Amino acid sequence: MQPFLCRAVSGQLQKMERQAQSFASYLLMPHYILKQMVAERNLTKWSHLYAMQKDLGVTISNLTTRLKQLNWIIIHPGDKTIYLGKAAPICKK
Repeated sequence: MQPFLCRAVSGQLQKMERQAQSFASYLLMPHYILKQMVAERNLTKWSHLYAMQKDLGVTISNLTTRLKQLNWIIIHPGDKTIYLGKAAPICKK
C-alpha cells in the first residue's frame, strides 16, 4: 500500500498556515483576557509586554502581532519604540 500524502500548492499552504496562526492567536489570547491583562500594564513598555507574553505562554512575536491586529499598539519596521494604537484600552500604568 502506498502512503497517502497531503500536499497543497504553496499559496494554499501559506493560507492554511495563516488561518492556523490566527486561530491559535484567538484561542490563546482572547480579547477579554488581553483587556484584563492590559488594565494593569503599560503597552508601550517592552517589559510589560514580556510579562504578558510569559503569563500567556506565547512568543513575543505572537503577542505583538495580536496586539497590532487589535490596533492596540503600533511598532514601525526597524523601530523598537511602541506606540499606542487608536483602539488601545486605557491602561493604569
